[in-house]
Amino acid sequence: MKILPGTSSTELRVNLASIHGIPLLDLKFKYFNDGETYLKINGSVKNQEILLVQNTSPPQEKKNRFIKEAFL
Repeated sequence: MKILPGTSSTELRVNLASIHGIPLLDLKFKYFNDGETYLKINGSVKNQEILLVQNTSPPQEKKNRFIKEAFL
């Protein structure tokens, strides 16, 4: 199992990984001025169980971006 961290909840994903001994996937996020998002997973997720860690709490202006990231 590996943890796929979103851009929110940094403390939560680090704590989950540390407490349970689950490695975090290395991700690269980039946001473009036109609202598009770039996401690159550095490493393999083939045949792996993935735990997605991403919250959707306020501020509201970022909520849609967090939801979109979760489904990339």
